[in-house]
Amino acid sequence: MQHGQNLLAAQYRVAQYYLDYLRSAQRAYLQGSESAAYALSLFDQEREQLKQWQAWVAAHARQDDRAAAFCSDYAEASPDIFRLRLVPREYLTWLRTALQAARGLSNRRAETAHLLELSEASTRIPELHRAVEYARQALDIARQIDNQPLVALGLNLCGNAYRDQKLFEQAQMCYEQSLVLYRKIGDRRGMAEAFNNLGVLALICRDNVAAQGYLEQSLALQRAIGAQGGLAMCLNNLGFLAIRLGNYPVATDLMEQAIAVFRALGDTQSIAVALINLGTIAFSQEGYSLAGDYLKQSLAITREVGLPEKEGACLCRLGEVAMAQADLLQARDYFEQSLAVLGHSIGTSTISPTTLSNLAIIYMRLHREDRACATLREGWKAACSLPSEHYKLIVLVAAARVWILRGIPLQAATWLGLVENHPHPAVKMADIKRNVQVARAECAAAISPEQFAAAWEAGKTLALGAVQAEILTEP
Repeated sequence: MQHGQNLLAAQYRVAQYYLDYLRSAQRAYLQGSESAAYALSLFDQEREQLKQWQAWVAAHARQDDRAAAFCSDYAEASPDIFRLRLVPREYLTWLRTALQAARGLSNRRAETAHLLELSEASTRIPELHRAVEYARQALDIARQIDNQPLVALGLNLCGNAYRDQKLFEQAQMCYEQSLVLYRKIGDRRGMAEAFNNLGVLALICRDNVAAQGYLEQSLALQRAIGAQGGLAMCLNNLGFLAIRLGNYPVATDLMEQAIAVFRALGDTQSIAVALINLGTIAFSQEGYSLAGDYLKQSLAITREVGLPEKEGACLCRLGEVAMAQADLLQARDYFEQSLAVLGHSIGTSTISPTTLSNLAIIYMRLHREDRACATLREGWKAACSLPSEHYKLIVLVAAARVWILRGIPLQAATWLGLVENHPHPAVKMADIKRNVQVARAECAAAISPEQFAAAWEAGKTLALGAVQAEILTEP
């Protein structure tokens, strides 16, 4: 009996040692700059022991309140490091066990913290409905216990969950409320995160001016507090904006800065995103071989880590590279793989309209007209499920190219007139402009300049809804 008690006491001492170790690493990470990399190295040095003792306290949590407290504390000890070093599903397991332990102990603050981390982790798998539910539960409890920092974080994460579900007005409101609270309590790290999320939302909504303003405010705060991960994410997002605006030298510089920090932190998921952006820059400048290299590197990471949305984006962009090189069969395979990876999320993914549109063009070039028209209709339906009209414009340009291949170039020219005169700001952005230029060249090869000009002018009077109905009812 005495031996057993001594062994248990020794085990708890070791568990306490590694809990303190994790907390020390988290404090170092929050100091920013070089301390962040040092903190991650601390975790890496003791990774196996840390996992072993987390598993030990989790295994004893149901029988022993002391073990339950340790189980809850372990999951909360180094959240920034866990996001970078644990596989998302592994971290989810830690958090679910910790949530159960916190509830058993009636620790409402810890329960709220675990729910918030579960929400954040669920967006990365993604399990979007769970992310929303976790965030809402956490926000309710945080308000009940009047914990303002957790309320602010809850609002921020609710915003993320709403954003990922394409509920943009709700997301904007949550971010703005979160920012107000972060300012009130003087949390500059929280403010930086809220500004970044507002910037990402503005990017999604194609409000480039607002995106630039939000992201620059976030970047200034991230630099001031030395938050390396947040700094790199801001650089990446500003680089994405520069790509959209066609400013490729600036975009390249920003992306290279971001990826250097991501590599230093070992943030493989963010590296994958940055590589997609570097591939996009190379593709936009007709550097197809380089684009393929970047995208294949990203594809390997997304498959290894398990990021279906990013994997789908990689495959779509690889399809565009193959398409630009006139490798129709390879392009078809990439686009079809992209759709297979997206699976049930096709109807809500922002990648789907582009993938389906390009695939329709490929099918048409492979003389599969029925398949092309059916795929184009799928693209329209996917675009209609998204709140911004620019997705419909992307599909309409593809429809024009399909109609040229079908031998109806005058109709295609009117649609190009509609697109180029549409008031949506996306018309002036690099991706649509590039596709319009290709469609114009294909039209020019099929009809006379006078015919094109007349049809293009007629397109100014068309309504997008009428064209949409015409294509959706096309046999």
